[in-house]
Amino acid sequence: MRVDDRHLDVDGTVAFGVFAALAESAASMGTGVGVAPATVASGMSNDTTVFASPSSGEMTVEARPRSRSEALWAWDVECHDSAGTQCALATVLVAVRPIPAG
Repeated sequence: MRVDDRHLDVDGTVAFGVFAALAESAASMGTGVGVAPATVASGMSNDTTVFASPSSGEMTVEARPRSRSEALWAWDVECHDSAGTQCALATVLVAVRPIPAG
């Protein structure tokens, strides 16, 4: 993700919620791809800790599944800035549910 003014908080650095949103998106997309088309993924919890927040450049996100079951996937998600500094670490749980009828 390229950092621009839309992502910045009043202090001029990336708002902490952006890191949580990136982690949630990566984990939900990964689970969705893994369980489709028989079931759907639904975000359950997101515990994101921010260590450093850049004010410009690019950020990368790497998501690794820690555990996968029929009902729940757990993910570790890391965000790094363009210098390779770890900016945030998240644990995201994604529920796996049957597709509702209708």
